[in-house]
Amino acid sequence: MTREQILKDYAVNVEHGIIESPGKFEGEMIYAPYFYDLCINGFSEDARYDDEYRQIDIFTICADDVQQFPELAGLEGCTIELYESDQGFIFTHVNDDH
Repeated sequence: MTREQILKDYAVNVEHGIIESPGKFEGEMIYAPYFYDLCINGFSEDARYDDEYRQIDIFTICADDVQQFPELAGLEGCTIELYESDQGFIFTHVNDDH
C-alpha cells in the first residue's frame, strides 16, 4: 500500500500525519496501513509476543520507507512494532534506537 493509496482511502490530517477516518487505523500515523499491509502479506522481519500473548510484528525502517513517509525522517534503522488489539484496532510504536 502506498502513501497515495492511503491518502485516497482514508481521511488524513496531513499536517500531523494522523489518520482520522473511523476504523482500525483511526488515530494512527499515516504509515500504519502500509506496515499492516506488509504484515498480513508475511513481510514482517520479526515477531514477539507480549504478556497478553498478543503477536507484535517488527519492521526496521529503511530508506524506501522514509522516502514514501517523510514522517519517518531521521528514524532509518529504528524499528516499528505493530499489533492488533482484541477489538481489531491497529497500533504502531516506533522504537527510536538512536
